[in-house]
Formats: sequence, C-alpha cells, structure tokens
Amino acid sequence: MAESLRDILDFLTETAYLAGRKTLAYYQTGVQADYKADRSPVTLADRAAEELIRGRVSPLDHRPNRWDQVLPARYPALRRVDRAGN
Repeated sequence: MAESLRDILDFLTETAYLAGRKTLAYYQTGVQADYKADRSPVTLADRAAEELIRGRVSPLDHRPNRWDQVLPARYPALRRVDRAGN
C-alpha cells in the first residue's frame, strides 16, 4: 500500500521528536564529546539518537524510495548531491 506524503511526514516528525527526547536524557549530565575521524565532535547523546533513527528507518529500506522520485521534481533543492558534488 502506497504511503502518502502526509504519512511519511508524520513518521519523520515522530522520529525526530523521539530522537530529541532521547538526547534530552543526556542534557546537563557532563557527557563528554569524542571526535570522529573528520575531527567533528560526537557525544553519547548523538550516538543514541542515531541508533534510534536507524532502528526506525532501517525496516523501511526494502520499500521503493519515493523521495528520489517525488520530492526533487517539486523541490529542486532536495536533489541528492553525489560525493563528487554533482
């Protein structure tokens, strides 16, 4: 069954909300940042939010990717840029 853009937006909004709530658990706890290979900081809160997001999104990976088909046509700024910058 095809999902509407409203369904997708609702799912993404809920996912962002839940990830935000997850990060708040670390607020003012003195959590220290580690540094990724590119020297950008990452905290336990960041990693927890990423894990939650990946856990919610990964079961959807088998679905056709409508984002690449629908949104870029309507919103050119959302077109994917490859690693070469194209």
